[in-house]
This record gives sequence, C-alpha cells and structure tokens, in this order.
Amino acid sequence: MDYFRFSGVCGNLMIAYLAVVIVSCGKKGAFCASCMIGILMETTLSQVQALYIICYPVLTMLWAQATADKTERQREKWAVLHPNRVREELPPFLRILFAAAGISGTMEVILLGYVYLNGVPITWVHIGRSAVQIGYTVLLSMAAAFPIRAALGMYRRSVRRVAGEMR
Repeated sequence: MDYFRFSGVCGNLMIAYLAVVIVSCGKKGAFCASCMIGILMETTLSQVQALYIICYPVLTMLWAQATADKTERQREKWAVLHPNRVREELPPFLRILFAAAGISGTMEVILLGYVYLNGVPITWVHIGRSAVQIGYTVLLSMAAAFPIRAALGMYRRSVRRVAGEMR
C-alpha cells in the first residue's frame, strides 16, 4: 500500500474493492469478499486482536443494507407499502462512492476511537488525516470501479445474430 501514498496517507484499496463488490455482486457476495479480506488483513497486519476480522464484514454488511441493489421482492414490498411514492435507486457509480465513503468513514471513526482509548489525545491533525484518507479511498474506488465491474462481467454486450448465421 505504500505505493499509493499521498500526502503521507494511504488510501484503503480493500475498502474501495468492497464498495465495488457491494454494488456489483450484492450483499452475499460482498459478505464473502469482506470475510476473506478480513481474514487476510488479520493474518498480515494484526496489531489489535480480531479488529479487522470483525470490522470488515460488519461494516460491509452495514453499508450494503443502504447501497446494494434492491431485489425484486424488496421493490414489490416498497410498491405495496407506499403506492403513491416512486422509489428510484441511485446509479451504481454513485452508490459505489457512497459505500466507499461510508465504510472508510466508519472505519476511521473506529480507529480514532481506538487511538483515543490508548491515551493519545485526538487533534485536528488526526481528523484531517482521516478526512484525507476517506477522500483518497473514494478516489481509489472511482478508479477501480470500471475495471472491477468489467472483470465481473457487468458491461457485457449482447451479440446480435443474423438469421441463418452459424455459431
């Protein structure tokens, strides 16, 4: 991650990836990906016991509730409960940005709380660096959104076949 250092702060590429997976693969795919990332982060960067293995899946599922695609069943339920209101979802790209900002912001609040509980007074420098990290993670999610969604097959075009053409 040191290769993505900007202004002394590294963006969280794992959170950017999870934000794309939340919108592209839904809640179940995002949960599986966050569990794998949490386990990998726990085995490689563990300074606090079980912080990453708990935070990544929990925060992913929390923000997936707000930003993942709604199922047909949920859309029908909304239409029955609120017949006079039309509910339109935001475009996927905006939901990816909101998911990245939400997960990253919540993680930064947890980490700042942990720093404070260790006896370090929180200053505006800490808060500013956290804000830069959140913004940088959102920019990384914007940059990673199209290649990851293309690799997941979200942009496949249907091929038109001419009548009588052989496969």
